Amino acid sequence: AGHFCKAAELFAKASQKDPKNAKHHEARAQCLMELDDFQEALRSAEAAVELDPNWLPAKATLGRAQLNVGQLQDAVMSLEDALRLAEHDEEWRGEMQEELEQARNLLEIHWSEHHDVLLPSFGCGKRLQIRQALDCRYCRMEGELGPGGALWAAGASLAMLIST
Repeated sequence: AGHFCKAAELFAKASQKDPKNAKHHEARAQCLMELDDFQEALRSAEAAVELDPNWLPAKATLGRAQLNVGQLQDAVMSLEDALRLAEHDEEWRGEMQEELEQARNLLEIHWSEHHDVLLPSFGCGKRLQIRQALDCRYCRMEGELGPGGALWAAGASLAMLIST
């Protein structure tokens, strides 16, 4: 841990001397993640992406940092961007595909545990699953927040089911 701490300090100093160099910010973010300082790692990764939005390592590090602070939906979006940037690099592409799949799985688990409501079949053999939008720090679901949004979605789904 001592080497990562010293390296993070050195990259911070390098960033102060050359604030427009995304590589310093990205490398510092990597060190901070090793030190479990995820919030500060996120800030450094965001700075790197702001300076060079099309630099694959910065976008990948941002996705990893977002995942570490629990910003699941943001992490998925950043890792999707990283995967697009990795289209001509087989090694990066494989790594990004794997990390993106893991992030998507975590987001889906989050949604199923915190946003999904499973309605009874009402004798028709099909159960309705409604994903309700809630004010959530892990994702940004679109739609009306809370149970009212879920009721509206349930009504719309039920109407579609009855009409088929």
